[in-house]
Amino acid sequence: MVAWKELNQGEKDHVLALLAVWTTLRKALIHGSELDRKHALSIINSAAPQGAQNVDIRDWLQHLSTLQIYSTMERNWIWSQGYRPSL
Repeated sequence: MVAWKELNQGEKDHVLALLAVWTTLRKALIHGSELDRKHALSIINSAAPQGAQNVDIRDWLQHLSTLQIYSTMERNWIWSQGYRPSL
C-alpha cells in the first residue's frame, strides 16, 4: 500500500481502470477475511465518482464491467472486419 500512496490522482485512476484490479477486489470481497473485505471496500469507495454516495456501489461496478465488455467486443468486431492499423 505504500506505493499506492505515492501515486498521483491520474495514476490512481489509470490503475483502478484495469480489469485485473477489479477482479482482485472482487475476489477479496468474496473470499477474503473481514479485514480484506474492509480494505477492498475502502478502495472501491475511494474510487467511486465524487457525489456517488447515494449510488449503490454494485451498480457502479456493474456499469464498469459492462463498459469493459463492450470495449472488448467492439475491438474484436473491428478486427474481424479486416481493420488493420496503418504502419
